[in-house]
Amino acid sequence: IIFIDTKGDATLETSAAVNLSDFALIPIQPSANDLEEFERTVGLIYTSREIRQGKPAATIVLNLTSDNDRLIPEVKALAKSCKLPVARTNLKRLIA
Repeated sequence: IIFIDTKGDATLETSAAVNLSDFALIPIQPSANDLEEFERTVGLIYTSREIRQGKPAATIVLNLTSDNDRLIPEVKALAKSCKLPVARTNLKRLIA
């Protein structure tokens, strides 16, 4: 297993990583900036799937969330519209 951590935007490096992977875990914060990049990243995944007979598989994980994030339903709806599964567990923001 090889893990590749790319920047949070759809760069050439991200495209290369997606094209080499069998599985993509897409962390997304409930923020307007992440939503824009998410759509570009999903586009890279679907382009790769066309070329590579369905690879990579992909799952979305909500990252840096809190219990009062108002964009979480919007993120989940966007994920559903992209036909990508969302991890059951959110990675919560630590508040000390």
